[in-house]
Order: sequence, then structure tokens, then C-alpha cells
Amino acid sequence: VDIKTSGDRASVIDAKAIKNLALVGRDVTELTKTLPGFSTTTGAAGGKGYSNTGSYDPSVTSVNSSVGNGYAAAGTPFRSGGADLVSDGAHVIDPGCNCGSTQTINADMVAEVKVTTSAFSADSALGPVVIQAVGKSGGSNYNGSVYLHFRNGTMNSNTYTNKSNHVGAPSTHYYYPGGQIGGPVKIPGTNFNHNNKLFFWAGYEYYHQTFLSSSDNGLMRDLIPTDDEYAGLMDPASTHVNGAVTNAQKCGAMKNSSFSNIVGQYVCAPITSISTFDGVTHAIAGSNISAYVGAGAKAYEQIFPHANTVPTGANPYDYVKSVISHDNGWMFHTRGDYNFSESAKLNVSYNQQHDTSNVPVMLYWNPSNSIFYPTDMWTNINSKTISGTFVKVIDPTLTNELNVSFGYVNIPYKDNNASALYKSKLGYPYGGVQGLSKKLPAIHNSWWNLGFSLPTMDQADIGDGANAYYAKKFLPSVTDNVTKVVGNHTIKAGMYWSFVQNKQVNFNQAGGAAGLTFYSPNWSNLGAGQNVVGNFLLDYATSYSDTSNTVDDIAYTSLAGFAQDDWKMSKKLSFNLGLRLSHDPSWYDHGGKSGIGTWSEKDYNSDINAGVTNGPGLRYHKKDRNMPMDGRSVHPVFVAPRVGMSWDILGTGKTILRGGFGAYYY
Repeated sequence: VDIKTSGDRASVIDAKAIKNLALVGRDVTELTKTLPGFSTTTGAAGGKGYSNTGSYDPSVTSVNSSVGNGYAAAGTPFRSGGADLVSDGAHVIDPGCNCGSTQTINADMVAEVKVTTSAFSADSALGPVVIQAVGKSGGSNYNGSVYLHFRNGTMNSNTYTNKSNHVGAPSTHYYYPGGQIGGPVKIPGTNFNHNNKLFFWAGYEYYHQTFLSSSDNGLMRDLIPTDDEYAGLMDPASTHVNGAVTNAQKCGAMKNSSFSNIVGQYVCAPITSISTFDGVTHAIAGSNISAYVGAGAKAYEQIFPHANTVPTGANPYDYVKSVISHDNGWMFHTRGDYNFSESAKLNVSYNQQHDTSNVPVMLYWNPSNSIFYPTDMWTNINSKTISGTFVKVIDPTLTNELNVSFGYVNIPYKDNNASALYKSKLGYPYGGVQGLSKKLPAIHNSWWNLGFSLPTMDQADIGDGANAYYAKKFLPSVTDNVTKVVGNHTIKAGMYWSFVQNKQVNFNQAGGAAGLTFYSPNWSNLGAGQNVVGNFLLDYATSYSDTSNTVDDIAYTSLAGFAQDDWKMSKKLSFNLGLRLSHDPSWYDHGGKSGIGTWSEKDYNSDINAGVTNGPGLRYHKKDRNMPMDGRSVHPVFVAPRVGMSWDILGTGKTILRGGFGAYYY
């Protein structure tokens, strides 16, 4: 469809514009922010590819993209499911969250990118925001290049935050060497491909990145126990120098802090009595509870950090350290074109990407007041995408286009030194309710508040060995479109089939995990008020959770057909009239083990009246064979009308009014 005569609002960024526009990273979808109607949105902070504000951070290249992470178009947030990302006909949006992608759309490997912010055309399976990238292809002459993109922080000035926390400027660098070549496929000494019917293009890029993880401007800033406190010497007035800070310095900084939540959540008051498992103990002398420190606290002390700086009222942290992350990998993209004749053409594209990176704190985001994950946690991502398009011009007015594609990505995480957290190795005496995890329970006092005097270690057990956390995505699809020109009408009809499988370990932590919280505003076992560290030392957990885990292996299949008429009513006025019919069942249990769980108020009331206490109102196939594997029924066919209009007001092509209506279902 000619974007000038369509009701769709679309823009094309060609190779020349891509070359001239400034890119921070290597993902071409970053350039969508330069288009009208796009704005930056916020999301979860702290993960790879995110800035400390939660917006998408394009500075780090990985198997990711801006789609669904950081930008909104024409009022449609990508992550709501209103966006599609297509690479040479292959749908590469991550189906697990409608965010990111299963591959990087490399800026040096595409010929053009078309961005439609209101796709009113019925041939669009997803949308209304559609980003289509077309890869480079070879020509009749050989062309190639070798390049290096790089950024190095050696000359960067230090930040105010680093200076005020007495941390030097970190060493960061980003190196992207690559090369590409394209042209006709010929075999020397033979007459093979003498008519130049077969062409190829191939590009390879390596990336080596050392950067600040997006946690509090790249700093880990914690309020943690002093060495005396670890030992149970809780006198808030103690001036004994232990490590980098005394109890008196710490309590003075907290009381003078401008962070009101810190003062309210930790009271530096003398301890005169405590509650133990054997009852209340009075007459605690000098706030010394060293004789009562629990075995659980002693186990955690072996992996918790120790204070390394003196806190102040302005910076009430006694542990400050830069969070350095590493992300290295490579991407390879190739395309082959074969011209059977002037009327029959085939192109096949293949993309492969490997990405290895460390996770210094926690998967996906970094909660505040967290410690570094005590073991070496890494991910090794493997992504592959292949697509083929066959175009047959049957006659000057009739064309058929067939596209077949398959996308795959595997994202495994593992502990390289999992035994460093084993209860048996650290002497942790308590077992879980379900007893599935070998590792220490997580400590999750808070995700978003800074004010705890006990660090958060919320990653807990991601599993190891065969039970390690992973996420696998499978995305095959088939599209076939027929276009017929009849007078002022361009009639298009076609079908679309896709299968999406998302096989992923539940994020409750693989292998079973426990979680402890040592904070409660009503907890007053220690002295005159709340003392988080004291509760921790006595193994007093305010709450406890113990979660088993399963693999979520879910999938769905879509089947759709459409018809559309692009009607050039006059030189100035065009209409796009279309209808899309789609069969979109809900996600179902592809693993076939239990089915998708569904709750209903009717079943809940019935179960309560019958005295059922285990999951009242919950039904799933394994429990109730009358329930389908997808847990619910949806309409067999969704009707999606799409109508667009384009009016060239002056007939010069410079002043155009366009708009339309489109229905989309997810």
C-alpha cells in the first residue's frame, strides 16, 4: 500500500537515514523515537537494557529491542500488546510479555524500516503499531565493508552521585566490530549463475560491553549491619572501630538523615530485653545479644557484605560499590535472493545471535538496598530466525506472495557456583515446608524502599544444573496474500497462521524457594522499638514463604483470513476498506499436565458452602475433566473491521488528511 494514499500513518526510515541518524546502541528500533507520535514510557527498572528510571536503555546491545520496553506510539503503549515487530516477514516480538524481541534488529544489517503507528489495513495480523524491518540484499556487483563502532568511558567525567559517595569513575566500554559482503553467487571457472539470478548478502558483528548496571545510577548503596552488629554487639552508642564504620556513626547518620523512611524503620535504641524461643529475657547488659545470635543469621553473615564507608545524613549508606555488568556476543544475518524469472522471485533470510552476560544482582530488575548475588550468575542466550518469501506475478494485475518463517530463542540462566549458597555448606539449620531448595531462603524486606538496615537478596533459588531457570520461545508462522488490481481498486485477500509456544520456568524461582522478611511496623521484641538487625540476628522472621515450582509450557494457535479494497476514488481521495476474521483461542497447557487454572465466583461460593478450603473456586483440567486445557472458552471467530481514508486536500501531495478505524483482539 502506498503510504501516501493509505489511511495508515506510516514512516519509512531507509538505509541512508539510518546511517545519518545518531544511534546510542545497535538496535535500529531505537530510531522510532525520532518519529512523530512516539514518546518514552517507563517500566520495570534495573534489568539489562533498562535505565535507572525504568525507561528502555538502548546503550546496551542484547537480544532485545525498544518494542514493549520503552516507547509508546500515538497513545498505544507497546507493552499492552498493541505492537508487532517483523524482520523479513518473521514475527520476532517476545510472546511471553509482548515486550522486547527474540533478536536484535541490527542497524547495519537492514535496508529500511517501515513504522506504522495506526495500521488500519486488514492485512496486518497484529498492531496497530507495526514495525517492519527489511534486511539488506546483494546486487549484481560485489560490495562489502569492515567497520568498528565503539564508545569508551575513559575520558568521561565522574558523576555527582559517585563523588558524593566517594566512588571513582568506573571504566566502561562498548566495542562493535563487524563486516558485511554481498553480490552475485558465482563459482570460479564455471558458467554457474551467468545470468545473475542468484544473489547473497551476509553480515557479522561482535559486541563486547562493560557497563554500569542500571541500579541507582550504577551504584549499589546499602544500609547493612556493622561488624559489631553482625557479632550481636548492638550498643547504638558504641564508638568501637569495626571495619569501616561504628555503631555510633551509623545511628547518627540515620537519625540525621533526610530519608524519613530510614528513621522510621530502624530505631537505634538500647536493647534491654528480648524475646527468644524460650521466652522473654530481661536485663540485657550493654545491648549485647551475642549469646543469642541464631545459626541462620550466622549462615547469612558468611555471604552478606560488610560496611565499606561511613554514612552521613545526606548519604545514609555504609556500603557503596559500583555495579559493573558484562554482555558479550555476536550476531550473524544473511539473505539469499533467487530470480527464477522476471515474474517469480524467492528470498530467504537467516538470523542467528548469541549473547552471554552476567546478572550481578537479580533477574530482570534490581530492587533497592540489594546486595550482589553471592554466586556467579550468567545467561547464555541463543536466538535463531529463518524466513522465506516467494513472490509470483501471475499477470500484470495479479500477484501472489507467500511467506513462511520460524523464530526460536532459548534464554537459560545458571549459577556457576551454586553450592556457595547451599544450606549444608553454610550451616543453615532450618528446612522449608516443602523442602525443595538446597539454598538459603531469599531475604525480601523491600523492593522499592531504601530504608532497611538489612540488605535485600531476593533472587533466592534460580535452580542449578537440570533445574536451572530458562525461557524458550517458538514462533512459526505462514502468510499468503493475493493482490488483484481492477481499475481504481486494488483488492487484496489472504490468510495467516501462527503458532506461539512459551516454555518458561515460573519466576517463583526454580527448584522451590523460600523467602524471609524481618520487618514489621508492629514488631517490638527488641527494646523500645523496631530493630530489623536484631530480629535478623535472633532468627525472628516476620513472614516466611515457601514456593514449589513448575515449568509453564503454554501455547496458542491463530488462524485468520482477510479481504481489503484499496480504492483510489479520485486523484485526491482514497479509501481503504477491509475486514479481518480471526480464530484466536486462548493460551492452553501445551505440556498437557494440568491445564490452565480458572477461578469463578460461582464455584467459590459452592466450595465454601461445601467446606472446601484447598483452592476454593479454582478449576483446571486435571482437577475437573470438564474443564478444557485452556481453562475457558472464547469466541470462535473475532470480527475486526479496518477502515482508512486519505485526502490530498490541495492535490499537491504536501497537505494530506488521513485517519480511520481498526479493531484488534488479543
